[in-house]
Amino acid sequence: MVFASVTRGYRPGGINAYTTSEENIAFDPEFTWNYEVGVKSQMLDNRLRLNLTGFYIDYTDQQLLNVVDITTFNIGTQNIGRSTSYGVELSMEALIVKGLQASVNVGYLETEIQEFTVISFAGEIDNSGNRNAFAPRWNGTVALTYSKQIGEIMLRAAADYQFQTEIFLDPENVYSQPAYGLLNARLTAQYKGLELGVWGQNLTDAVYFSYGYSLAGFGGFGSYGLPQTFGTSLAYRF
Repeated sequence: MVFASVTRGYRPGGINAYTTSEENIAFDPEFTWNYEVGVKSQMLDNRLRLNLTGFYIDYTDQQLLNVVDITTFNIGTQNIGRSTSYGVELSMEALIVKGLQASVNVGYLETEIQEFTVISFAGEIDNSGNRNAFAPRWNGTVALTYSKQIGEIMLRAAADYQFQTEIFLDPENVYSQPAYGLLNARLTAQYKGLELGVWGQNLTDAVYFSYGYSLAGFGGFGSYGLPQTFGTSLAYRF
């Protein structure tokens, strides 16, 4: 199936409740024009599903969580005057052998801020030409799932690796998180409506920033992502 679409996006404006700056109390709505073309296919007797999509997004007044008042460090939402994003996404699901399924998702993204000036202690900073924050050029996931029925018990083992290249944590493109990957795994046993699971996340104990922001020339702050984590789950469905 070949498809194409043109859509109009909208996110309402609002109020920054914790700022003392009258100029930055309110922020405007965000609008987008979204253009997308792609193909979806199934082949090899439905053992392989392959989808490819290309997209272009034109943002007007894109909303960004940032420090809206440098004198008091108040955090709120600001509007980026204009920015664009475009790229391609590839997704594939394949049944390799009975019970073993693999999936691959890869995305390529280019972004550009075209209008956005902030005020710092050093004066105005023009961010035109910079990349949007939290926008990796490459990202994706590779996953394997194996299922085996033993009597009335369904056993399932799954592992996935999520990766992304460098991202900037601020529109000034000063602070960044280098490329990293996360390895996760899960083992479940299901008996009728009862399911017991054991899982692990970030098995290689990668150290990375999941979020960050800048103070417009004054400094930057970041929040670390979860370290190596293990857990169990018990669910009953009826």
